[in-house]
Amino acid sequence: MTIRIVTDSSCDLPQQVADALGISIVPLKIGFGNDEYVDRETITADEFWAKCAASAELPQTAAPSEGDFKKVYEGLKQQGATGIVVIALSSALSATMQSAVNAAKAVAGDIDVRVVDSRNASLGVGLTAVECAERAKAGDSIDQIVDLAERLVPRTHVFGALDT
Repeated sequence: MTIRIVTDSSCDLPQQVADALGISIVPLKIGFGNDEYVDRETITADEFWAKCAASAELPQTAAPSEGDFKKVYEGLKQQGATGIVVIALSSALSATMQSAVNAAKAVAGDIDVRVVDSRNASLGVGLTAVECAERAKAGDSIDQIVDLAERLVPRTHVFGALDT
């Protein structure tokens, strides 16, 4: 049984960490005025922060589409995944989780996809994904990994201060 972990780019994990653990990251869209970027693909973190510093407007984000998630799920199945656990950005902050759930419904019957609402953002999402990926590499079942994620959710908190 090969379980893979999927999250979204709000996770703020360094790409090398995600790659080492086999975590797939579905990118959010980022808008600055009329310009739209795909997180991690057409804009880097350094470019994002430079634009934030230079822009009079705060950036806008958009959730990945159902199709974005479905494409990742199907790719992981082709690579041999037998199950997927998605650790999603808080449903209270974004439509990302709903896109992940809709995509999971679209592939139901082809591959077992379970979506967990992290109720978190940033590294709160990322660290939960890391813990789940480590258990997936150790051979835990999809049920065990979902149980772990659900136990981590209420115990994971991120604090930050924004200079706005």
